[in-house]
Amino acid sequence: MRGLLTGDITLHSRGLLVDILTGKTKHSVRTAKIPYGDDPEICPVLAYTAYRTRLVAEHGEQWDDPSTPAFVGIDR
Repeated sequence: MRGLLTGDITLHSRGLLVDILTGKTKHSVRTAKIPYGDDPEICPVLAYTAYRTRLVAEHGEQWDDPSTPAFVGIDR
């Protein structure tokens, strides 16, 4: 089983489109729509784009590849 990848998330004019694997094959994908929030301080779309921008800026262009994890694991 694979986790959520950067390539599974697409920025759209109305927010984010997230392709979620719901079964064992590539054909069982559900697309979740995450709209922009009313308050920019807690908007999930702005938070995700800021997170990815900073990740690439601090850790290199390899994190911009669609096959990388959408979220980096944290330990301790």
